[in-house]
Amino acid sequence: SGSGTAPPTGSGSGTVPPTGSGSGSGYSSLSQAQVDTIIRKSKKALGNAKPAAVRLTFHDCVGGCNGCLNIDNPDNKGLEDVVAKLEEIYQAEEFYNIVSRADVWALMGIWSVNDTIRRNNEDCALYGPNGTLPSPNQHSYENCQMVTDLQVPFKWGRKDCETSPYASTDVHLPAANLGYDGLMQFFSSEFEFTPREVTALMGVHTLGKADIFNSG
Repeated sequence: SGSGTAPPTGSGSGTVPPTGSGSGSGYSSLSQAQVDTIIRKSKKALGNAKPAAVRLTFHDCVGGCNGCLNIDNPDNKGLEDVVAKLEEIYQAEEFYNIVSRADVWALMGIWSVNDTIRRNNEDCALYGPNGTLPSPNQHSYENCQMVTDLQVPFKWGRKDCETSPYASTDVHLPAANLGYDGLMQFFSSEFEFTPREVTALMGVHTLGKADIFNSG
């Protein structure tokens, strides 16, 4: 992780400028305006793929948070389009002059969670128990709850691998059929996560949905 921090909001505005040297990544500074620009430009590439952006953030960090993904690995199926679209923006906007790809992927993962929270709160206010409008779809908002923003600061300064954004190595992502003991062992060894943190991470999967193309 980097030495500078900037907690992004759901809208990509109002971020606190980071401080620090970037932990040897080659980037010496990062301003609030630059963070806002990265979010504003990159979110266009995501469209409705916010769950995939969160998944990309995690998959990149298994083995190092280094802006490299093996898209030939079946466990990364469904992420190839997100990587390609973010790379197109990264090159076109010349973000390589200010942050690494790994930093962009991490930032957009945090933004995706917060923007999902924002949308949830908007829907809950309109269609929930205290709302004034009927549900616009088949979903019930009767038990919806307002949620606070994800208070996770954006840490910058990650260093991309030499072949970024792609790699051919296998970082040994956790198998989809792992049971409780296997999950706890993996996340404790890889990230020093507690069982509570692992449970929260599993809950992130509710942002998306199962797809036979990705899951088999």
